[in-house]
Amino acid sequence: MRVENGELLSLLGTFKNRSALVQGQLTAAKILEIFPGNVAKLSLQGEVRTALLETALQAGESYWFEVSQTEPLALKKLEAIKVGKKNSAEFVAAQLGFPKDPAARMAAQFLLTSKLPAAKEQLATVADLFRISQNNEPKTAEILQQMMKRDIPLTEGAFRVMEAYEKTGPLRTELLRLLNTIDNHEPAGLLNELKQALNGVLKGSVALSLEEPAAAILNALVSDEQPKIAGQLEYILKKAGWLDPATTLKEIKAGIMSKGNGTAANLEMEKFFSKQGVSREQAMTQLLKLLPDLPEEDRAFVQSLLLSDHSKDRLPAAIKKQVDHLGLFHEARLQSLQSQEEAVNKSVKSLLLQVLESNETMTAAFKTQAEKVLHKITGLQLTMLQSQENVQQVLLQIPMMLGIQAADLTVRWEGKTTETGEIDSDFCRILFILQLEKMKETTIGVTIQNRILSLQIWNGQENANKIPQDRIEMLRESLKQIDYHLSGVMMMGGGQKRPALAKRAPEPMNGVDLRI
Repeated sequence: MRVENGELLSLLGTFKNRSALVQGQLTAAKILEIFPGNVAKLSLQGEVRTALLETALQAGESYWFEVSQTEPLALKKLEAIKVGKKNSAEFVAAQLGFPKDPAARMAAQFLLTSKLPAAKEQLATVADLFRISQNNEPKTAEILQQMMKRDIPLTEGAFRVMEAYEKTGPLRTELLRLLNTIDNHEPAGLLNELKQALNGVLKGSVALSLEEPAAAILNALVSDEQPKIAGQLEYILKKAGWLDPATTLKEIKAGIMSKGNGTAANLEMEKFFSKQGVSREQAMTQLLKLLPDLPEEDRAFVQSLLLSDHSKDRLPAAIKKQVDHLGLFHEARLQSLQSQEEAVNKSVKSLLLQVLESNETMTAAFKTQAEKVLHKITGLQLTMLQSQENVQQVLLQIPMMLGIQAADLTVRWEGKTTETGEIDSDFCRILFILQLEKMKETTIGVTIQNRILSLQIWNGQENANKIPQDRIEMLRESLKQIDYHLSGVMMMGGGQKRPALAKRAPEPMNGVDLRI
């Protein structure tokens, strides 16, 4: 079952505050004090409330009640709660007309644990979700809890989306699987458009420029402070074809100095690229592929030079492009100007909806995988925003090429909102969780206060070392370029606790290569 456009628009909206009690609800309460006229002060759902009782009861005792009226609150006694008596969920299910129904018992248990109204209609709705669930009781309850936390209505359509979202692998993996099933169809028409859209998303990357990296590389070559790095740069640049293999490092330095600055040298490199018939981006890729030939201790430094880019707009622009291509704002786009209709119809989500609703001939494997990807994208939409008062969390997962590394990039921001409704970039927190080939999982907690930035880096391995000071200074200078001040970096190894922010990371976030 798919969530239709109209339903999704309502799911993405904000829930109204839930009523604490509804008519017909079953609830347990303890009588604290009896007043004249069958009015009682009682403890109900963790609060002290005053209610009108339909029968005289005894103070100090606990009872099951049915809410017969909410304003003013009136309660009808069902039975006394005996000390040590269990199976409350079975009692609630039976009282609401579902005796000996396992799904109703599970639903009642969930409603009682979650402090949701245990009313007949609500119980029937949740019981249906337990019946259709492909998971066991604890996992189903966990999914329902996640839906509640994000104010996602407990409907069948939303539940099926969230269940599929939890079961699927990383988005990049699911997109690749879908692409492989399309290739088995000799695609034409809509299928061919979907194939092109998938290829566009999977190849989406942060646009790379060599202007600043080239200047940084040339400065490192000229500098006498790190002769070993200069030698490594000489080796890799000659191997890449940037420099004449017969030229010595001394001659290279003299030639660079004669140019006066990195910009002039960049012009020489541009001429070289033109002669070879390659772009700057292709040259960057070629250099990155040569990095494994360098000693491990120098590789990270050289790569940081190659990838140095202080543009404020490059990464946000790449993320926005991927968001549009995936169709994460598909429903909102449908409500915008008709001039944008063509772009909306070319997103992965839009094309998936069109293909699945068309008369295209498709295999069962393709249809199953297409629906999985559709559920994955819709699940990402449903979990993307979470607001509490003036604090907002944004969770965004997209496939991205970072240099030559393919990754699922998950971006999580948490902070107060500005008057325009945006997260305040002067005061916020960001979480990075990276799955690295050698260091394995590495967590980076970023805290920003008045554009003063501090880092906590945690790695579970016992041999996690301190970060070299020169790398910290490189980071400090890079942050200055985008108007942030680095106040400090704390490195924590195995046996130490993760940064506090990491513990509050929304779950589940499984199968992610890179989280930011």
